[in-house]
Amino acid sequence: MWITIAGRVFIIANSNRFVKLKRGIFLVTVQQITMRNFRNYHEQTVCFGDRINLVLGDNAQGKTNLLEGVFVLCVGKSLRARDKDLIRQGESQAVLEFVARKRSGKSVTKMVISGRDNKRISVNGLPLKRTGELLGTVAAISFHPEDLKIVKDAPDSRRRFLDVDLSQAYKGYYAALGRYQKILLSRNNLLKRYDAAVLKDLLYPYDVQLAREGSILIRYRREYVQRLGVAAAKLHRMLTDGREELSVTYQSTLKAEEQLEQAFTEALASCYEKDLTLKYTTVGPHRDDIKLAVGEMDIRVLGSQGQQRTAALSLKLAELELFREIYGEYPILLLDDVLSELDASRQRRLLEICASVQSVVTATHIDEALLEGLPVTKIYVKGGTCEV
Repeated sequence: MWITIAGRVFIIANSNRFVKLKRGIFLVTVQQITMRNFRNYHEQTVCFGDRINLVLGDNAQGKTNLLEGVFVLCVGKSLRARDKDLIRQGESQAVLEFVARKRSGKSVTKMVISGRDNKRISVNGLPLKRTGELLGTVAAISFHPEDLKIVKDAPDSRRRFLDVDLSQAYKGYYAALGRYQKILLSRNNLLKRYDAAVLKDLLYPYDVQLAREGSILIRYRREYVQRLGVAAAKLHRMLTDGREELSVTYQSTLKAEEQLEQAFTEALASCYEKDLTLKYTTVGPHRDDIKLAVGEMDIRVLGSQGQQRTAALSLKLAELELFREIYGEYPILLLDDVLSELDASRQRRLLEICASVQSVVTATHIDEALLEGLPVTKIYVKGGTCEV
């Protein structure tokens, strides 16, 4: 059986594994994860297969928590909760540990989350000084039902999507983002506290710093979105049987291509009166967006629910190709209850893509016919206990 995924040809051999025919790329895999007092898990070790890991069970049993454990060990924090909320009720700390296989060899990541102290993270026994040092050790792409709304939601959802991706891929971006957010907060506080008589002189040093760090973010984002758009367009054509052509472009409040830092400083100065009135900074990457269009139609506003969902799925899956280009390795793909939002043909196409990498996919149930010929390891979850 032959299939094409993101423009590359695969064959299923012996009905239980995918073999790449051209330009072999190393497959990063998490071999097992151990969770102690994490969410609703008391103590549980789960072993994963190299390709599709289908996590099955009723709602509120721990399927999403298992995915979250993998994601936290890859990125350093949860996207849906504070650290203290990850600890099992009545316990003082949670411990997560997984063993991954990378091109460079075995990688063991351990995290201790305390209700009172900062979390402690180590990789292969070596402690990390900052959470940001974990990024890129084992990359992961996480996709939840809420992500299907990324197209029609407010721009901050799409900015957050970019920030998570780029922070994993480039430590320089993660560092610049942290600095930018601190400077922006300080500048906005000044706008709220001081009147026009003294404010302009106070703002200038912050404007210079904001322009420096913001220019770094915009350059990273522009290049990333350009590459993302190419991959997303290919996937969108596949998911729509060639009926739609998706375009993805970065929309910035700053139009300059060259001398971006200078243009940013000038834009901040020109928006001074507006910022003073509104009491916040109105120009910069924190106000930017991603435009998604099919033909001439902006599907953020005019697209049908089905078009918006398919575009969101194309965006998220395009990350696989970009991370492969950046790392030379595919990331782990984590899909939480996404299949239920798609029709049968799109479910099958998505599962075929999942089979090209290591993936962990949750569902309450699935049509067995959709799994025919795919390399699947089934994990059953009930009351915080997993069985393979």
